[in-house]
Amino acid sequence: METDQFVAFAAQVRAQLLEIAAIYDRIDEREQVPGPAGLESLALQLHNLYSAVEGLFEIVADACENHIDADAGYHTSLLRRMSVAVPGIRPAIVSAETLPLLDNLRRFRHVVRHAYSAEIDGRQLRIVLEDARALRPLLWRDVEELLAELDPSEP
Repeated sequence: METDQFVAFAAQVRAQLLEIAAIYDRIDEREQVPGPAGLESLALQLHNLYSAVEGLFEIVADACENHIDADAGYHTSLLRRMSVAVPGIRPAIVSAETLPLLDNLRRFRHVVRHAYSAEIDGRQLRIVLEDARALRPLLWRDVEELLAELDPSEP
């Protein structure tokens, strides 16, 4: 990746991290809302969190691979792709430590998105919330490592 391409790519990645950070702020706010409405609002923010992380992955895939398949199994496939280094193109953006947390969040997003009439399971929500909190520093670390490896100005 050329320097000017990297600068633009890094700016997009950092902008997406700001979006993710804003969702984490909303998660903190929604956690304080009592009752079923609070659970639903928190579930929606966890849904949004995974969507924003997936947006980050799409930025990486677009910049480094120039090919994104929107087929069945897309969400699982994209997550798995980001956990694999592509020699000569990019390192993995998702570490082995981060992958199970993201996968749990992905599965929860699917439930929120497709279970229209189901009530939110508070126990499941707490587990996913715990994973989301554990994910934050790991995701930031993984992204910083990706940027450091792709930076053409670094030796």
